[in-house]
Amino acid sequence: MLTHPRCVVDTCTIVSEFKRLTSLPVSGLLTPTAMRGKFDLAAIKEAGADRVGIAIDAATEELFNKHRGFAVNGPHKWDRYWQAVADAVDIFGLYKAGVHLIVGLGETERQMVETIARAYKMGALTHLFSFFPEAGSLMEGCSPPPLGQYRRVQLAKYFINEGIISGEEVSFSPEGQITGFGIDIEPYEKNGSAFMTSGCPGEDGLTACNRPFGNERASEPMRNYPFVPEAGDIEIIRPQIWDGINLEK
Repeated sequence: MLTHPRCVVDTCTIVSEFKRLTSLPVSGLLTPTAMRGKFDLAAIKEAGADRVGIAIDAATEELFNKHRGFAVNGPHKWDRYWQAVADAVDIFGLYKAGVHLIVGLGETERQMVETIARAYKMGALTHLFSFFPEAGSLMEGCSPPPLGQYRRVQLAKYFINEGIISGEEVSFSPEGQITGFGIDIEPYEKNGSAFMTSGCPGEDGLTACNRPFGNERASEPMRNYPFVPEAGDIEIIRPQIWDGINLEK
């Protein structure tokens, strides 16, 4: 959904036409800035959307304002986006709303985990991305987050989204890096699901979103696997998890 006066009408038109032609589930990626709260959310659901996503992107209000709000002359408001998450949960139901968060905008791992936990407690799931410096953007000169940082946050997101931990069990270094999850992570390393592309599910209930290179280069180590990682992939992933952090401190 674009930030445009007609975006809600156009979204409803496209969703209803798609539902007329197919029985596949439909997700809507919404722009709260251009919407009238629950009224428009109800209209989008009535048109046939099964669930919705809201791209908050930044883990803190300060970073949201810096990258999406008044600091870049953006119209978007932190509180309005979170209210839209609450409204979407009310309209579409528990865990039928998704929050997009981008690792690497300047937040600490602690701040990202706290925001993921906030979304889950509200009844929304997190869909995780790794920052990628797009050419021509204001952040084209910035670097992606270290791979170790992304792997640790991926695990935290997976554990919280799956209801395995609440987020309070996660331990952090003084710098805000994750040092533990309060559980044995080895079985989940072997499973590999935590390192897959996260997003809306398909008809079988499994993640259907398969954008493997939306936040990385094909020539670099894969951050989001668009398939279940195999044994060889897991051997690559495992040493990446604790890269860049000294657990012996």
